[in-house]
Amino acid sequence: MINKPFPTTHNREELITPLSPGLPLTAYVSTFGSDTYDCIDWHWHSEPQYCHVLSGQVCFRTADQSLTVSQGGGVIIRPKLAHMSTATGEKSASYFCVVPHMYFLSNFPQYLLQFDFSMLALQTHDESQNQILQDLKRIFRLFGERGFGYELRLYSELFLLWHNTLTLTTDSQTSPRDFGWQNERLIAIFSYLHHHYDHPIHCLISHLKSI
Repeated sequence: MINKPFPTTHNREELITPLSPGLPLTAYVSTFGSDTYDCIDWHWHSEPQYCHVLSGQVCFRTADQSLTVSQGGGVIIRPKLAHMSTATGEKSASYFCVVPHMYFLSNFPQYLLQFDFSMLALQTHDESQNQILQDLKRIFRLFGERGFGYELRLYSELFLLWHNTLTLTTDSQTSPRDFGWQNERLIAIFSYLHHHYDHPIHCLISHLKSI
């Protein structure tokens, strides 16, 4: 498997850099294909992650969950959760990713950061979930245009995205789940392999989630 290169620490924590100096978010497009890569390897970060699938089908995985999302759909991944992604089907797919930075989220009371899910699929037929998908589409357009003052417009969209996320998670009837120990175990495995073997961790480690 060919992995997308990106900087991480020894325990696979992704080193997040802002889209623009002073802008409290990272945004990028990941494109799976025969001439690029077919896997985004295991990693994690302290911020939540929003993904909107632009084409094809993408499988997102955590230590205890796997979601296959088709074009037009999306997913939210909770903070500090190890995750990875691959294309499915014809192995050609792309998705847009938004990661709000902690110095933006830290302006809010800590209880607002408590998600009761590991990953949440976003579907167009659900009104609250579709609101977030529409937010991501607007952010994607701004990301592509990069016109004068786009940073301020992105900042305003980020507040709306966060508001709609809080509305969605507050209204959610999902029962809290104990997935912390599985995630911590996975991150500990990353550190162990790095320190004892000094060998790249490939996407095949996804099989460990079933152990």
